[in-house]
Amino acid sequence: MELLTIRKKDGNRLKALYFQPLVPFQYLVIICHGFSGAKENSGHLFPFAEKLNANGFAALAFDFMGSGESDGSFASITLSRQIEDLQTVVDYAHKNFNVPLLLLGRSFGGSTVIGAGSDPRVAGCILWSAAVELEEVFRKGFGEYYALLEKGEPIHTKIIQTEIEMNPSFVQDLKKHDMVAYLKALDKKPILALQGLEDTLVAPKNAEIIQNVCPNATVYFIEKADHRFENQKSMREDQTLAWLNEHFG
Repeated sequence: MELLTIRKKDGNRLKALYFQPLVPFQYLVIICHGFSGAKENSGHLFPFAEKLNANGFAALAFDFMGSGESDGSFASITLSRQIEDLQTVVDYAHKNFNVPLLLLGRSFGGSTVIGAGSDPRVAGCILWSAAVELEEVFRKGFGEYYALLEKGEPIHTKIIQTEIEMNPSFVQDLKKHDMVAYLKALDKKPILALQGLEDTLVAPKNAEIIQNVCPNATVYFIEKADHRFENQKSMREDQTLAWLNEHFG
């Protein structure tokens, strides 16, 4: 494992963890964390990266701006900024590793993958509980605080056991993104989407949209799985590895 620093054009630093297999590799998986998360995914990254390496895939997980060890303020989070961050990491990975890239995103990180995945250097996309109907998902997740953001007021609250501050630019920016158009741009690439049927935050209909817009996508609806795939993480990882080996092994 190696700690990397990836600089954006504006000088801000993104921190990343890089995992290289013992054998020569042909693909690098870039892993994008969820909203208010971090690259380590509460420690779950490390055994998953070991599995990727054991199957011949390199892995790179990074913190979006304002999260984890990266520079910036979380309060200024927007989907546009996250897409820009991911594009910076794609540029870095292409320059330094020169292999086809695979993008994996969880939740809002999955939304970011959808927004950036049309890059020709990206060979395929993996979406774990990815939000497509963004305004509906965050309106449900934030409750009354979403209305405050819509009115132009910053908020300070606790989301998923995490204290956060957010600026109104977050909801204003969501309206700029056409997720269906982004998905249409991905349709010719291999796509895997995993969705828990008991996900109360990102409803299963988000994965149904992926399935309908991208008929070539592989979409699995997992029974007894919530948004975080509690007690189902091994299944999520095993299905991901099986799909990776089928399409890129």
